[in-house]
Amino acid sequence: MRRFSHRFRYAWWLVLLAISLLVAKPAQAQSKTFYWQRYDVDVTVQPNGDLLVEERQTIVFTSGTFRFGYRTIPLEKTDGIEGIELWEGGQQYDSSSSERDYTFSQEKDGNELHVRWHFPPTSGSMHTFTFRYTVRGGVRINPEEGDSIFWKAIPPDHSFRIENARVNVRFPAGVELGDIVTYGAQAKHSREGDTVTFVATRGLVAQQELEIGIAFAPGLIQAEKPEWQKAQERAEILNVVLGAAGALTLVIGLLAILVVWYMRGRDPEVGPVADYLSEPPSTIRPGVAGTLVDERADMQDVIASLVDLARRGYMEMVETEASLGLLGLGSGSQFTFRRTDKPWDSLESFETAILQKIFGNRQERSLGDLKNEFYTAIPKVKKGLYHQTVAHQFFLTDPETVRGRYSCLGITLLIITGGIGYLAVKLWGGGLSAIFCPFVSVGIAGLALVFTGRVMPVKTRRGAEEAAKWKAFKRYLQHIDRYTQLEEATEQFDRYLPYAIAFGIERSWINRFAAVPSTPIPVWYYPAWVGTRSTGGRSRSVEGGRGVRAPSLDGMSKGMATGLSSMSAGLTSMLNTAGSTMVSRPQSSGSGGGSWSGGGFSGGGGGGGGSAGFG
Repeated sequence: MRRFSHRFRYAWWLVLLAISLLVAKPAQAQSKTFYWQRYDVDVTVQPNGDLLVEERQTIVFTSGTFRFGYRTIPLEKTDGIEGIELWEGGQQYDSSSSERDYTFSQEKDGNELHVRWHFPPTSGSMHTFTFRYTVRGGVRINPEEGDSIFWKAIPPDHSFRIENARVNVRFPAGVELGDIVTYGAQAKHSREGDTVTFVATRGLVAQQELEIGIAFAPGLIQAEKPEWQKAQERAEILNVVLGAAGALTLVIGLLAILVVWYMRGRDPEVGPVADYLSEPPSTIRPGVAGTLVDERADMQDVIASLVDLARRGYMEMVETEASLGLLGLGSGSQFTFRRTDKPWDSLESFETAILQKIFGNRQERSLGDLKNEFYTAIPKVKKGLYHQTVAHQFFLTDPETVRGRYSCLGITLLIITGGIGYLAVKLWGGGLSAIFCPFVSVGIAGLALVFTGRVMPVKTRRGAEEAAKWKAFKRYLQHIDRYTQLEEATEQFDRYLPYAIAFGIERSWINRFAAVPSTPIPVWYYPAWVGTRSTGGRSRSVEGGRGVRAPSLDGMSKGMATGLSSMSAGLTSMLNTAGSTMVSRPQSSGSGGGSWSGGGFSGGGGGGGGSAGFG
């Protein structure tokens, strides 16, 4: 049995070995590697400004079978390439698209020329290919400062190493040379007669280029500027114009927005108002007052309206302790809203919307039940608050509509400008690098218009005067301990709490009065430690009613483990929970080269380059 097991194991290893060899052999066959033993380039400058280029590539195919070679040359800084010839030793290749052996094809694709040549399948061998062509307009002409050539003799896009590289540049007789530079691979240069030779100091790694640049005195080349150079100079002028137009457009656009705000977005100036007011300046509801002051109907105005309804006797809020967590471990507060019998006839539309959404036909509702539900009423409540500001003649048009108009205009401007700018860059961006400037400037102006729209709602004179008074009242609530003794103003806690909520200062308002033992508990709020007594079990003092004063927090806490801090913490928790719960919504719902100076130049970025390889 053991011998069978050994034999089975031995057979299994043989199978695995055979499989690995079968898999490895195709993979090895598919691997193609080679390198350039030499990559030499001769560039001959013609009197008419053209360049005759001859590339000699000596290739060593080290693994895999090869059938073709390719060369891609950018046409960006030339007037075209023509007269292409291809040789391998004494064998000249024919121009043909048949892909037969010893043929080559050429194709212009956009701003590139693609040349591909085919030869018999070869592997493990060395070949020398000679690639000749004429570059029209290869010399940069500058009669004032001097002429120059830049040429990427060794293209940057090659996947294997080049062991040796040399570039010869031949000029017409009597040339006076200026600066000589190289970019990419390091190379030494020397001059012999009218020829400048560049020799790479070490081999070139994959994706490494060699660009040469030579400046020479004007007058040697009797030629006009090539068309590509004229187009480049026109583009440089246009880029300056476009840049200036962009800057001017931005300044004019922002100034125009500033003028629009100055003419149509500023509130009327009002006369002097008292530093503070200790009483509400009018009878408008707290939520409306909050909307007037900051020109926004937000959740704090909704919660302020909710608390104001409770304070006026339309509902009660009850806090209870509830078990939380796994197996009922831990405890926390839960809140329930109870409806009273007070009729809703005199309520504003936004107040009715709040109560209707909370209760419907029910007498009480837990706050948790409103999660992912109350949010549907918020737009109607906010619309009602804005309507009140217009009905009281504080605004001619509700602020949200004004903001929407300017935001819509700004976004429309952004979209249109972005679309036109994208098309302009696609069509003309190659030669005009600053083509995007005017469009970006208009886009910035559109974005500025969106943000400016936030401050564009403008009050009437009556609205500005009313807002100034309410701001004075807000200062009183913020710093009430500066203006009065809190012990003498405890009755204001309940009365002004909705306004404090609307102004966003409810936390400091509650904390200040929580430190005063005689502050009465609001009759509409039942802390958890008070218990859930019936409405009739507690005295009520509401607008229009006469009830007696509610028991003080200090009195309620005597002899009990909890006290005033528990009540204030519970009230704050209720307000925070109400705000987060009422705004919550289901997850599926969305939320609403250069100068001649003794022969110098700067730059680079000449013609030539591209890619070379074999397959």
